[in-house]
Amino acid sequence: MNFIRANLLSLILLLLMCVINFTYYSGLPDQIPSKYSMDGEITSTLSKQLMVAIVPASYLVLILLTNLIIAVSPQKFSMPRSKQSMHRILFAVGILMVSVHCVLLFANGDMEFFTEFFTYGMVLFLIVAGNVTGKMERWKETFSWVYAPPGP
Repeated sequence: MNFIRANLLSLILLLLMCVINFTYYSGLPDQIPSKYSMDGEITSTLSKQLMVAIVPASYLVLILLTNLIIAVSPQKFSMPRSKQSMHRILFAVGILMVSVHCVLLFANGDMEFFTEFFTYGMVLFLIVAGNVTGKMERWKETFSWVYAPPGP
């Protein structure tokens, strides 16, 4: 239950991506643009099955790995006051990944839509992550045993 409570916002974003997938899957083209050149031309496409699965699966793996690393880190490397901040930054990454997911599925070669919608996602990511970053423990405070002052 602690895992769900700590990652509730991230899991809601993951659920949102799944709802988007189920809602719009039938209307998506068989091949979806996945790469664009600097001129805005499509340089690569992927099947809709892969495009629908790749971003939500990546975010799920990121959530699980982040929580695993927090859980198994040795006590001297733990940052207990920063766990909530790390979960909020994980949520911020989720905001960015939702915007990337939507852009990849719905841009359909329209570079203007791609850049505009991605920019909104990036701005929201920076607002949420930037607000939390200053509240995290500093590395030097956490690893003070490395910076022990020299003896007399």
